[in-house]
Amino acid sequence: MQLMHSYKRYIFLIKLINILADGKKHSISFLQKRFKINKNQIDSYIKIIHSLGLKLYSINKKFYYLFDKIQLLNKKKF
Repeated sequence: MQLMHSYKRYIFLIKLINILADGKKHSISFLQKRFKINKNQIDSYIKIIHSLGLKLYSINKKFYYLFDKIQLLNKKKF
């Protein structure tokens, strides 16, 4: 059970990074609606993204974006 929970968190984190990776500003309310989670949960993932060394910026903790655009590998493209 713990492994499945960790896997789901990992997949969610990848999806969140993928959205933030476009270099555009995304509001906390957009992220809440998109993922159907609350602000505290988003904040915990934001902390994880920071800990990974990605340059994530916030504007008054209402908008988030990655400073540098990144492109995640997608096995469907290979």
